[in-house]
Amino acid sequence: MDFEASLYCKLVNAAYDLAEGKRLTAKKLNEVAYSTERLVKQTEAYFRLLDASVPNFDHFTPARHLLENPTLLDSDSKEVEASLNKFGVAFEKINAHQEVGRESC
Repeated sequence: MDFEASLYCKLVNAAYDLAEGKRLTAKKLNEVAYSTERLVKQTEAYFRLLDASVPNFDHFTPARHLLENPTLLDSDSKEVEASLNKFGVAFEKINAHQEVGRESC
């Protein structure tokens, strides 16, 4: 379960206020860590290449930014739709698993 790469890049760029030359793109993610499809791992690898003027990447900063700026998900774009659909499927699986656990109690 994850964001579409382009949407995740927008989130990270906004969370870290990355300058134009340092802005993250789906292409950069793939180039820096093509051996994994995990966006967070790719982002970690990308941030290791940036100079010291950019803060270290952590998982909390983009999550906090999204909580404080939920309008990022208000768009009707394909990337938002695809990301929300992925999260919806994941939550359905989690809820189904919880229901099975309740039945066995």
